[in-house]
Amino acid sequence: MRLLLVSFAVFAIAVHAGCGEPKSNEMLTVEETDGIIFNDVGVAKFPTPNGWTPNRSNDNTVVVLLRSNANRENPDQLISIDIGTPDSPDVEASADGFAKKFGGVVSSFSFTVDGESAYRVSIPPNYEQMVPRDCIVVHHNGKACFLIAGSKSKDDIWPTLEEIAHSWKWK
Repeated sequence: MRLLLVSFAVFAIAVHAGCGEPKSNEMLTVEETDGIIFNDVGVAKFPTPNGWTPNRSNDNTVVVLLRSNANRENPDQLISIDIGTPDSPDVEASADGFAKKFGGVVSSFSFTVDGESAYRVSIPPNYEQMVPRDCIVVHHNGKACFLIAGSKSKDDIWPTLEEIAHSWKWK
């Protein structure tokens, strides 16, 4: 748990870029079906990507995924799923808020996450510390969902984040 608190201190402000007050993350349920680990985050469900392990976190961060072989005290990459009440009913405004907070840019095209419009935020890499590198922002049924890929590695983390977005199923 100490790792998650230390690693995500930088991410604590992420939610405030587009969500209201933090709420409990007690909505996370992890279950295995036919050898696949599914993460139920209350509003949606998605399978854990191969080579990654789900971990509980706190506040709006529902789950933190770490590479299975990661140094838990100092990981090079992680994925955070943050869910909260949006400050704005407009998903593009939430993406813009996140981008401004981290010096990133919102993609000029939107795509969908299980039928909902979503935006990608790309943030310049920082190889010295764990910071957001990519984020997918989507709204669904009054909730803002931020799928955040953090990295200080030169390896591209976007494919894993995109895999989660494509496998995401609203409940």
